[in-house]
Amino acid sequence: VVAVLSAYDFWPASFFVKDAIRKESKKQGTTIYCDWNASFRRAFKLSAGKSSVVLIGKDNKVLFAGEGTLSDVDRKKLLALLKEQVEG
Repeated sequence: VVAVLSAYDFWPASFFVKDAIRKESKKQGTTIYCDWNASFRRAFKLSAGKSSVVLIGKDNKVLFAGEGTLSDVDRKKLLALLKEQVEG
């Protein structure tokens, strides 16, 4: 999981965001990587100002990609794929 956080790359916001990411990472049982300079967003040609989700599997292949508000179906699919990657 990569969180594009370039909008929060200033003190004190980054302090609070880093703390929240650490807690969520532990809660989810997976690593959440932080993209502080938006290079990931640019590399994947994701829209600025929109929520984007890209799930990259253990084999480095994109398993899921979505922008904007996810539908219930997409959200369930994403969570199932994430669980599959974490649990094995």
